[in-house]
Amino acid sequence: MSINLLYQYSRATNITLTAQRAFNQDTDFRNAGYYNTSVFVALNHQWNRLRLASYVSFYFINSNYLNPTLDAQGQFLKRLDNTLGTGFGLSRPVTRWLRARVDYAYLNRSSNFFGYSYNDNRVLMGFQTSF
Repeated sequence: MSINLLYQYSRATNITLTAQRAFNQDTDFRNAGYYNTSVFVALNHQWNRLRLASYVSFYFINSNYLNPTLDAQGQFLKRLDNTLGTGFGLSRPVTRWLRARVDYAYLNRSSNFFGYSYNDNRVLMGFQTSF
């Protein structure tokens, strides 16, 4: 289930808010089922004179595993992961159907299970197509 809200601040700027709740299966963690609750916020802006589109985003994800599992100390615990992320990006049309884009994302994941917490920096460059 998800809810999306869009606020059109001006002709060139909008803010989106997305809230989701879903049941997932984790294939990396003994096929365990978990509830994923998340909130995403993004500010989007079109720079018409430069023919650029930009965004800044923030998100929070809570993954709550259903069944207790043995942790590294041999205790039965329910795994709980929290993820915070932020990012920004630019895109520019190359042709009518093709855009060049560059994005940066920072991710901080914390878990009550050893080995599942991490920080991640991602730089993405590529092309996006739409028909």
